[in-house]
Amino acid sequence: MRKIAVFVEGQAELILTRELLKQMFEFQDIRIECHALINDQLNYAPYDFGDKDAPFFYMIVNVGNDNSVLSKIKSRVEGLTQKGFCKVVGLRDVYGDVYKKANKNQRTINQELIKRFISANQAEIDATGHAREIRFIFAIMEVEAWFLGLREIFTGIDPCLTWEHIKTQLGYDLEKDDPETTHYHPAATIGDIFGLVGRKYDKHGRDVEPLVNPLTKEHYNELKQIDKCATFTKFVEELLLAE
Repeated sequence: MRKIAVFVEGQAELILTRELLKQMFEFQDIRIECHALINDQLNYAPYDFGDKDAPFFYMIVNVGNDNSVLSKIKSRVEGLTQKGFCKVVGLRDVYGDVYKKANKNQRTINQELIKRFISANQAEIDATGHAREIRFIFAIMEVEAWFLGLREIFTGIDPCLTWEHIKTQLGYDLEKDDPETTHYHPAATIGDIFGLVGRKYDKHGRDVEPLVNPLTKEHYNELKQIDKCATFTKFVEELLLAE
C-alpha cells in the first residue's frame, strides 16, 4: 500500500483534494480518510471514501490555519514516516494576513515576495532532515484561483454563469487570463460571480461542494494541460507521483 498524507489549511482545500483524488483514480483502488486538527488532536472530518485494503491510501488533514500547515507537518513527519507514509504534501494559500502585511497592504501579486515566502518555507523543510518526504505547495494566490481556471465550473451553480456571461457582467476574462497572475484575491472574485445569482461565497463546505461535485477527471486534466494555474499542476503531480 502506498501511503500519502496531505495537510491543508482549511475546509475548501480538504474538499477539493478529496474530490480531485476520487476523480483522478476514477473511484477505484483508493482509500481516503479525512481529519481535522482540533486542539492538536486528529478528529474525524466528513468524509472517508473507499476500501480499507485499497493499494493507495491518502490521509487528508485540515489544519484550520494557513500559517500552521508547515508547523503541523514538521511535528508529525517523523511519526508518519515510521508508519509507512512515503510522502507528506502541504497545501496553503499565499493570500493571508502575513502576505498582506509583508506587501504593505498593496493589493498586488508580488512575485518577488512570493518567491521569498517559498524559499523561506523550503529552508524550514530542509532543516527537518525530511526534505525527501515533504512536498509543499503554495496556491497563488488561493486555491480559488484553480476554480477560476476550470472551464465553465460556475454553470454547476447556475446555467447562466458561463465564462461569456461573467465577462459581460463583471469584466473577468476567464477564457484568456491565468487566474494565478490576474486575481489578487480569487475568493473575492468568486464571491462576485456568485453574487450574479444572489449567492455568497465564504469558503465553507456548502459553497465549495456545488463547485467541485460536477467536476470530472477530464476537467482536471484540461487545466493541467493548458498554460494556467501552474501550482495546480504541481499539486496534482505531487499527489499522484510516489517519489
